[in-house]
Amino acid sequence: MGKTDKRTAEEHRTKYKEYYQRVIKPVREAARPLCSAPGCTSKTIYIRGKFCKEHRDLQALKVVADTTSWYHKNREKVTDRRLQRAYGITLKQAREMLASQGGVCAICKNLLEDQACAGKSRRGTVIDHCHETGLVRGVLCSLCNKGLGHFSDNPEFLGAAISYLAGATQNPCLGDGAR
Repeated sequence: MGKTDKRTAEEHRTKYKEYYQRVIKPVREAARPLCSAPGCTSKTIYIRGKFCKEHRDLQALKVVADTTSWYHKNREKVTDRRLQRAYGITLKQAREMLASQGGVCAICKNLLEDQACAGKSRRGTVIDHCHETGLVRGVLCSLCNKGLGHFSDNPEFLGAAISYLAGATQNPCLGDGAR
């Protein structure tokens, strides 16, 4: 059982290595996909991809650039769909609502930009709606909208806040030194 079995196992390994090098390896090499980038002959393809590492990163940047470019070219279309999904109104209706308010916030009367109706803007213009009914109430600046939200859209809380602001001159407990 000693030398004969060992020699046969070693011979078997050697023959398999030769067979692998001669038959299996060339078939696997030929079947391995190449990178899809023009002119690249790299055979190191990453899972779920068609590109080698170098070209995979470049392709990702290209996809981001294409998506960003498409978004900027179709900003109004994207905004129109977002407004329809969120509030059930079109971009045209949002612009008409802003125009009917004179282009200002319905509460603080600060000037709002038309582009603000086109989605997230630097000025923070938002479509105000009732959370219970889903009905759109108007166009507000983000500060007024947040203020309503902090008061839970409750007129009683807002009335109490108005009374507090109107009647509060100075807290007697603080004395003369407090601002």
